[in-house]
Amino acid sequence: MMFVTPKHEQDKIDMELVESIFARTGIIIHVRHNPGYQGGAILSLVVDYKKGWFEGYDWVVRVNPDVLIRNDTVLLQSMANNSISGIFDDCLDRPCDGGRNCVHRKIHTDFFAIRPAAVSRDDILEA
Repeated sequence: MMFVTPKHEQDKIDMELVESIFARTGIIIHVRHNPGYQGGAILSLVVDYKKGWFEGYDWVVRVNPDVLIRNDTVLLQSMANNSISGIFDDCLDRPCDGGRNCVHRKIHTDFFAIRPAAVSRDDILEA
């Protein structure tokens, strides 16, 4: 599932281009107005949790269009580990002693991956 969120409501989306890039992937494309910044970053989560669209999925990955995943090895290894429920990037880029429970971080919303079952639907809907 993909959310396309134009910057301005009157902006036109080249759906032919989007559909040609993701042809034969079975992807469902939703176009929504972008409320901007953090609101735009969580829009798809709120809508998807409201509508129950994540049910049955093991992982959900949120990626801005300008983010490139050049090497997915760590990502795939982390997703295969049943003890991991979320994969995040730190805006502050500080080391984390032990690599777990890093509480003094700022999550970078340009990319993250979560197990939908590990996230409280009520908390998302309150956002």
